[in-house]
Amino acid sequence: MNIELRNKVIERILEHPEELNMSRWIDHFGCCTTACFAGWTVIVGDGFQDANRAFSEGTIGKRAVELLGITAQEAKSLFNTNEWPRSIWEEYQIASQKEKAEIVAERAREIIHE
Repeated sequence: MNIELRNKVIERILEHPEELNMSRWIDHFGCCTTACFAGWTVIVGDGFQDANRAFSEGTIGKRAVELLGITAQEAKSLFNTNEWPRSIWEEYQIASQKEKAEIVAERAREIIHE
């Protein structure tokens, strides 16, 4: 597992919680980009240009799995909020954007660990 990349992505989403959107791989709004954990993994790991290419090819999730060194099941448990334990999912639904970033960061730490 790529703990270093996980930590960089966590740092990114905690520093810019307004740019986290777990319902979309990557979205561009003028000068602002939002992405889910998988999207930010590819952006941080490969750069914006390669992430945009992966997005257009429909391979963001696959590339994030490769970069993080996790299994498909681990990816599903992290990237898909509908696969989260109900209590975490419910907490996420009512959380502020900052709290959402903290919840996603904690979920990533639980799934991608040494």
